[in-house]
Amino acid sequence: MKNTKLVIQSLFLMSIVWGGATVSLRAQSAPEYKIIHTIPAPCNDTRDLAFDGKYLWTGSSWKYQLYKISPEDGKILKIIHTNVAKPYGLTFDGKYLWVTDNLSHTIQQVDTADGTVIRSFPTPADANKSYPYGLAWDGEKLWHNDTKDPHIEVQGDSTFCLDTLGNIVTAYSAHGGYPTGLAFDGECLWCSDNEYDVIHRIDVSTFKVVQTIKAPGGDYPNGLTWDGKYLWVSNNDVDSIYQLDVSKETDISVSESFLNSFVLEHNYPNPFNPSTTIEYQLKTSASVRLTVYNLLGQKVRTLVNTRQIAGRHQAVWDGCDESGRPVSSGVYYYRLQAGATTQTKKMMLLR
Repeated sequence: MKNTKLVIQSLFLMSIVWGGATVSLRAQSAPEYKIIHTIPAPCNDTRDLAFDGKYLWTGSSWKYQLYKISPEDGKILKIIHTNVAKPYGLTFDGKYLWVTDNLSHTIQQVDTADGTVIRSFPTPADANKSYPYGLAWDGEKLWHNDTKDPHIEVQGDSTFCLDTLGNIVTAYSAHGGYPTGLAFDGECLWCSDNEYDVIHRIDVSTFKVVQTIKAPGGDYPNGLTWDGKYLWVSNNDVDSIYQLDVSKETDISVSESFLNSFVLEHNYPNPFNPSTTIEYQLKTSASVRLTVYNLLGQKVRTLVNTRQIAGRHQAVWDGCDESGRPVSSGVYYYRLQAGATTQTKKMMLLR
């Protein structure tokens, strides 16, 4: 663990340059989010988190097991035994878990039924010059943090985008002083910065920080996952897991956001089975069309096709096509058109 901690003073803006990346840290005297829920970690030294559409998964160093837990009260629902000594990265691809082993420098795809390793490949950085950490799944690819070394004075932290065979798609200098957990919210990455006790939201198209919040629980916010609406954070300093509403946080100015005729929210839950809710807000009355498409761009279902008044609206997709037949598991897109403006987001259906 990097042992040098920076005390972030309140109510000022700090810029740091670390590992080739410049980051703005908005330090605040109070958190910039609402804590929806807090549950105890199922073990001490809890690490990264994953959300499978209904339950949370996590692990701990040197226990060689992963825990499936209830997001309601943290109760352990299942334990699967693995060969992973240090599960410092964890994510769910809609069917399987992916796990980073900090000790063996491997990334493994694991069947949650019995812990069977389906696929394994080395982490992308040189094993002699790396300290592999968090994982996130964006629906097609993996994102992975490598902290280079567990000491703050060693520079060169990286964030990799990988295909499912372990090939590097893109690589970036990581943001912050000690990047650990990762999560993908459908548009951006969230990255825990363990050194400064903050969490960055990163635009994946530019790899620039667009938002920074103070992490709950103080030191060592190691794990992150996204449940389709809320961000979950594990902190191994207090052995707690927090569910955060970060919907109010954005670096888009109010005037800029109102240039659009509507706001399309992320569906919830995501991944989902059997149904998910899509919410949106109209600035003015408009003719609205909300449509679900598959990865080939083929229309699957029209959920809304009418004129609606200004305000908040929602639609529910039950995972069926226009004929009422259940569609298969996979990634789907939902597109909202209000007047001449359109916006599209991604969701994942599990069967």
